[in-house]
This record gives sequence, structure tokens and C-alpha cells, in this order.
Amino acid sequence: MASIVVIQQDDTPEINKMTEEEFDATFTYTLDMLLAAMAEESEIDPEKFFSMACVLENLRFFSPVLYGAIRKKPE
Repeated sequence: MASIVVIQQDDTPEINKMTEEEFDATFTYTLDMLLAAMAEESEIDPEKFFSMACVLENLRFFSPVLYGAIRKKPE
């Protein structure tokens, strides 16, 4: 069974120390690892896997938007 890790954001989130390129690389790597973990799971229906793979692929294009949304604005 797959598990999900939740990362809690604190007062000094690491996102503020990352460039957009670093965030994009990390985000892409994370999505790739999710896809690989799902591919190795025998309980996942192939049709649902294909649908989720498409969602993850499309989500990758929103990396710049997500970076801008979660990055703390300098005060």
C-alpha cells in the first residue's frame, strides 16, 4: 500500500530559498516519483493509472504558477 507524506510549512519555508528553476526541477522529480510508485503498485487499475498519469503530466505545466502562489512575498 502506498503512503503519503505531508510537509508542514513553518515560518521560514524552504520555498523562499529556492529559485524557480530549482522548484521546477524538484516538482518535476516529485511528479515522476509519484508516477513510478503508481506504476509499481499492482493494485492500481491500468485505466485509472493512465488517467492519473495524464493529470500528473498536465500538473507539471503549472509549476511556475504554483511557485508564485506558495512563495512568500518579501516584506
